[in-house]
Amino acid sequence: MATDMLYGSGIVPGTFTATFYDYINDWYDVNLDNQMARKCTVLTQVPATTEAYEANKIDFAGDDVVPKAKKTPGVEVSLGSTTSNTPLWRWADSFVMNEDDLAKDPMLQRRYIEGCMAKIFRGEDKVWFAGRAVNNIPGVATCAGLNTNGKVVASGASGSDTNNIGAWLTSDTNRDIYEDLRVARGKLDSKYRTNLRNLYLIGNAAAMDALFQKDPYSDSSSLIYESVAPLFGRTKNEPMSDWAIINDSVTANYVYIVTKSREAAELVQARGITVDDSYPRKAIKNIEVHLYQDVGMVFHDNQAFVEIAIG
Repeated sequence: MATDMLYGSGIVPGTFTATFYDYINDWYDVNLDNQMARKCTVLTQVPATTEAYEANKIDFAGDDVVPKAKKTPGVEVSLGSTTSNTPLWRWADSFVMNEDDLAKDPMLQRRYIEGCMAKIFRGEDKVWFAGRAVNNIPGVATCAGLNTNGKVVASGASGSDTNNIGAWLTSDTNRDIYEDLRVARGKLDSKYRTNLRNLYLIGNAAAMDALFQKDPYSDSSSLIYESVAPLFGRTKNEPMSDWAIINDSVTANYVYIVTKSREAAELVQARGITVDDSYPRKAIKNIEVHLYQDVGMVFHDNQAFVEIAIG
C-alpha cells in the first residue's frame, strides 16, 4: 500500500464497511427484545443535520372537532404555551484495527462491532430509564415518581399512593400481582388506557421472574403472566415479550408500566448507527473505527409512567 494512502484517510476497504453494516443489522435482529427504550418509545426521525428538536405541546383541552358545512374552515390547532427544545446527543464507541487486519477476513472484527453496539444501546436504555441530569434527560423513573396519580408502594401508602398486596417474589398465596398491576394501570392518565396494546411492563430479570410463578388464583395453575396479559391488551397465548420487557437497567425490586405514545415520550433520531472508518492511519499501523448515533430523548407526560414496588 502506497505511503500516501497509509497516512491519508479512508484506507479501510468498502467491503469491510459493508460487512460491518451486515453485522449491525444482525445484532438488531438478535437483540431487539433488549432494546427497551426503542421498544417502548415512539421514534421520531428528523433530518441528519438536526441539532435540536423543538416539541410544542398540543392543547387537547379545547372543544372536540364537530362536523360542519364543507365551506367552513377548520379551527387552528392550539399548540399551547409549552415548548421544549431537546438537543440531539451523539452516542459513540470505537475500536482499533491494525493495517495487517485489512488482509484478513472482516469477520474477525465482528466481536468488536457487536461490543460497540451493545455498549451504545445499553447506554441508551440506562439513560432512558434513569435519566441523566447533565443532559437534562429526566428518564422513566423520575417521571413515574412525579406522576400525581401516585404509585404502588410496598407499605405506608399516603395520598394517591396504594400499598401492594404482598411481595411478588414470595410463596405467600395472599399476594395478588394481577390486582397490583390493575391498580397501577389505573394511575395512568385515562387517555393512555384506551389502547392497552401501547402499554408495556418493564423490570429487571429478577423482578420479572415473578410473572413465571403459578397464579394462586387460577384453577388451571396458569402462570401469572398468562393471567395479567389482558391488562396489556394481549391474550395469554401471545408472546410475553410483546408487552413485558426484561432489562437490567431497571431498579431492583421495582417494575414500571410505561406508555408508547408520542404524547408520552419520544426518541428523536437524526442518525441511526453509522460506521466512520475514514481516519488516517495511527502509530504502529493502527486504524480507528467509530460507531455512533445521534439521538435525543424527550419526556412529555409524567402520567404516562407508573412505578410499582414489588417488595
